[in-house]
Amino acid sequence: MGYSNSTNNGRIDLSSSSTNFQEGVLNLNGSTVQTVSGLRTFGGTFYFTDYSNTGAVINQLLINNTSPTTPNIIWGFNNIKIKSAITLTNARVDLESNKMTIGNYGNANTICAPANRFFYLHSLSDSTLIKVKLF
Repeated sequence: MGYSNSTNNGRIDLSSSSTNFQEGVLNLNGSTVQTVSGLRTFGGTFYFTDYSNTGAVINQLLINNTSPTTPNIIWGFNNIKIKSAITLTNARVDLESNKMTIGNYGNANTICAPANRFFYLHSLSDSTLIKVKLF
């Protein structure tokens, strides 16, 4: 599933349990700033505290955005879990005040291409922008 901008006001279930490339993938592939936002969430409806959890889960998140703007991805969902893999290529993601967990009560593969792979976090106390570089 690839988008330029995505507004999710329902439920998009990308929590598929397979590690196959084509299953449960949110692919943000673009050349302009992309925004992922909405009123609802991702994942299934089973909220557990182990690996069988599907609530608020994206199986795989792939980001390749060639926009020179920083950040080039604006992430508007809180408490999303990446289950199997996250791949960042030319990704400079602004999480705003949101949290993203890599791993869904277990391990997940993290693939980061050299350079241009950052998460930007806003400090809750003074609105300072914090840059976290992924190696």
